[in-house]
Amino acid sequence: MIDFLSKQHSQRTASIMVFAASSMWGLLWVPMRLTESNGVAPLWVHFWFTTMPALFLACLYAPSLMRQRAFWSVYLMSGMCIGMGYTLYAVGLLVGSVSKTTVLFYLTPIWSTLLGMVFLGESPGIRRWGAIAIATLGCCLVMQINPIEMQLEKVDLLGLLSGVFWGMGTVALRRFPEADYKSATMAQYVCGTLITGAAILILGTDMPDMAANGKAALMGAVFGILVFMSTFLMIIRIMQYMSPGRVGILMLSEALVAVISAMLFLGELLSFAQWIGVLVILSAGVIVALTDDVSEMAKA
Repeated sequence: MIDFLSKQHSQRTASIMVFAASSMWGLLWVPMRLTESNGVAPLWVHFWFTTMPALFLACLYAPSLMRQRAFWSVYLMSGMCIGMGYTLYAVGLLVGSVSKTTVLFYLTPIWSTLLGMVFLGESPGIRRWGAIAIATLGCCLVMQINPIEMQLEKVDLLGLLSGVFWGMGTVALRRFPEADYKSATMAQYVCGTLITGAAILILGTDMPDMAANGKAALMGAVFGILVFMSTFLMIIRIMQYMSPGRVGILMLSEALVAVISAMLFLGELLSFAQWIGVLVILSAGVIVALTDDVSEMAKA
């Protein structure tokens, strides 16, 4: 499987792989909520969904990581940021609205743009600034922020902040493109496990009983490793040879699948204004992706 992921595929095949992988991530909430229904607290659910892949990847790539001392700081920085982003995102899926958490996470291109200006010296054009402006409007609509009283649901901040931390991690990786994607992925899962474990200790979240804990670990192994870790590795690898703009557009399938599945199975209903916000944010993602494509063509 690892050899298949490492191979450089044709643009058509790689596009199908990114679309399918992102769609699977749109269903991340399903096995996590099934696990929670067995009496497992949200933080413990996420703990097992990160710990099992972390152990698997550590067995495979820990020796290789030990030989890459020049990139340890990169792996640590990106791992802590993306690990935090993944933790906030997963908890948001469990305790908040699946639709709103996923859509708000897809404000990530905005944070990546702003951070890229500061740390990578990037100069976004008018199209990118326009995308940021309309995405900010879409964020206000989805979060139902009252412009007069500035009230919002605190749980929505999980989805919003997850995108901020994810953007910080991706900017760190973009600054060092020669870093190994497999070691970076391992670092992200290990850091996510450490962050979740620390949160459990600080908040004093009770450990589930042995039977529920065993089932949670099994779900984390089956879905965390075979489905979500594999698809994550796939996307990270494809991002190394496919236009970031195309990848960005294809990954929007995650938001669409999450919103539709939450409507069908959880009965989550968005207001008309929130649907407008969803469409605005997704449109902003497409604009950012097209901007990236234009930039790549200009470099070529």
